Parts: sequence; structure tokens; C-alpha cells
Amino acid sequence: MTTAITNANLLANDSVLPHRDELLDTSFMLENLRSMSDRNLDSCEIVRVKYRPSTSLRVLYRLKTGSVSTLLAARSFIKGSSARVFNKLRNPNPVFYDEKISTAFWEFPLDRKIKNLNILLRIPQELKNIGNHRWKESNLVGYAPEKCAVAKCMNSEGKTFAFAKIFAGREIRQTFLIYDRTYYRTPEPSRFRFPKVVHYSDYFQTLFIEAIEGTRLADVEAQKRKRGFCIFGEAIAHLHNARPLEFLSEFARLKPKKILKTLEIISRTRPENFVQAKSLGNRLTKTFAFDNKEKVSLHGDIHGKNAILRNDGRLTLIDLDQMSVGNASADIGSFFGALFYKECIGEISIEFRKELIESFLYGYEKIRKLPTRKSLEWHTASALLTERSARAINRFRINGLEKFSQILTIGEDILDGGQL
Repeated sequence: MTTAITNANLLANDSVLPHRDELLDTSFMLENLRSMSDRNLDSCEIVRVKYRPSTSLRVLYRLKTGSVSTLLAARSFIKGSSARVFNKLRNPNPVFYDEKISTAFWEFPLDRKIKNLNILLRIPQELKNIGNHRWKESNLVGYAPEKCAVAKCMNSEGKTFAFAKIFAGREIRQTFLIYDRTYYRTPEPSRFRFPKVVHYSDYFQTLFIEAIEGTRLADVEAQKRKRGFCIFGEAIAHLHNARPLEFLSEFARLKPKKILKTLEIISRTRPENFVQAKSLGNRLTKTFAFDNKEKVSLHGDIHGKNAILRNDGRLTLIDLDQMSVGNASADIGSFFGALFYKECIGEISIEFRKELIESFLYGYEKIRKLPTRKSLEWHTASALLTERSARAINRFRINGLEKFSQILTIGEDILDGGQL
């Protein structure tokens, strides 16, 4: 859950999106939504934010009236364009529009770009039989408005047999091929595997992935943690060894072009940190020398929530949607950057962070030679700038905004050869 912004000093004003802070003030929005609807709302909380400075703001709210909970997606438009944009909003029309704050609202399952969310509430006849199961009920577990939704699919006994992923746009076919081809690359015997596609519907833009029984690696008990992250390292190393699928795009989140874009965002939203960020960014761009290295298959989003430790001791690597090609250090550096970030904001201890890194590297080296230390340091420092710092702004992560300078300092220390 994202906490509403109450400290105006966390971000500089955005004259192009002047109603940004109102949309992130849950007290204001509760009263505003009460005035626009005929429901006696009890509460309003923010579930997800996607902010592009001076361009757009999307907020997902959870509204409650008694025991009834609904999701409401909001899209705010730049100053002066609200009437023009609103006239173009079709299929589906917003449930309502607030001209005072230049914002349109869609109540789930309506979505500005995802057209088939209603199948989670009223299962169509064509999808009632998925594999060997009868799809009886759905439970939404993840939703990014205008992008993707994920739901548990349950049979008549209440057992989860698959996860449905519903996409906006036409990337569904490529995502299906990623899962399908990667599944058949699981080595045997091994301590890890990849998930299987249960069903694929191009018509409904939906992919059904098998449900894996077990515990997310991020949640396993202490005595299983070292072994689990060791297997995690093995699984990522195997993926890096696999021949990249021919249609994958290049991983670019840590590269100089992204660094420069991140610096521009920081200059607009956190000007007090710009000098420090620019110093780190300049060091990174001047020392970037990894484009000529071997390009491997990358997971693109490795962390402890994207691996399931099964009851039989094997690990399943999930959420392959962001697979790409690039330097192996990009995956590892992104993972390490997230751990340093969690340590910085107080979610994990330094001992915990060291344990996870050591266990992961131990498993990785069983399968594949590690990238150079210099490469790991560069990619970890870049991840702290282009992913962790940028997402603190784009997703309004309050802990990250409050520790912004410290996050950049960790990146500088890592480039200097310390901490990692």
C-alpha cells in the first residue's frame, strides 16, 4: 500500500499537474468522492501510484462502504487539456469526471485500456474449463490500471489452480511464448523449475499460469532462507546460460540513456538532491563499458517475491513477463540494489542483506561464472539511481523519498568499492 503524501516538501510543485497533491491526499479524496457519488463511503486508501512528472498521474484507490470494497482508478491530465482529453475518452467512458481536478475515474472492472477485466466477475462460457479444472471463482491479487491485472482462479472446491494475467495491448502473444518456451528449458534433474502455461486466450488477452503450492522466498522461515536463496541463484544462472529467445528486447533500465532521464526527473521533483544525483550519474555514464559483453537471457525482475519455495524443496521462478536480453550483471545488480534499498529504509538489517547476497552468489557460481566485481558494482549503483531513486518518485514511496540522499550515498560507496 502507498501512503498518502502529507509533507509538501517531499516533492517540488508540478505546475503542469497542479492537482497532484490533492489526488494523493486520502482525506481530501474521501470527501471529494463522497460529493461525486451517491454512496456513503467509509474510507479511501491508495493502493498504487504511477506518476510521470509534468505528464500524467494515475492513482488506484480502494474505497470501502461497510464490508463492501471497490477499486477506483483515477487518471489526471495536464492543466488546460482536460476538456479536450475528456471528449476523447471512450470505451469505456469514465464512471465520472471531476473537472475541478482534471481527473477521470473508472471503477473496476472498467479500465481505460484493459478491455476484458469483466471476465473475472462473470466467467465466459469459453473459459469455464481451464485445463482439467472448472473455473468457478476469481480473486484479484494484483492490478496496475491500463497495464495488467492478475487474479487467482479457483475451482468449485475453492482450490487455486491457476493465475490469470490479463493484459492491455498486444504483448500477450509474446508473453505466452516467453512462458511456454522457458518452461521446456528446465534442466532435469534440478532443484528449480519454471511455471507452466495452463491455457492461453488471444481473444480475451489472457494468460493462465499454473498455481504453485509453496511459500514465496521473501517469506520463508530463517532456517530455509540460505538454501532457498542459493537455489534462487542457481535458477538465475541457468536462465543466464540459456540461449536468449529471438524476439526479446534489450534490457535498458540501467543504461546511460536511462540515467540521464532519471537525472531529469530528479531535477524537477527533488532539486535539493540534484547535485548529488548528477555526481553519481556522471560517474556511472563515464565508466559505462559493458555493451560489448555477452548478452544473456535476463529475468528482468528478480526478487524474493518472484520465487516460490515448494513443499518438496524445489524452487519455481515466476513472473517472467519482463524477460529481456543484456548483461548478466543487470539482473544481479537490480536484485542487489533492491536489497540495499530495503536496508536503507529499515525493512531489513545489514546482516540479513549480506546473508541473502552471499547465498545467492554461492548458488549462482555453482552453475555459472560470476560477472566481474567492477560490473556488479556498476550495475548495482545504477540500479540504486535509475530504479530505486526513480521509483521512490514515480510510485510515491514515502520511505524512499525520506531517505533519498542516503540511497544515492550507498550508490557512491558501492562505486568506490565499498559495501558490496
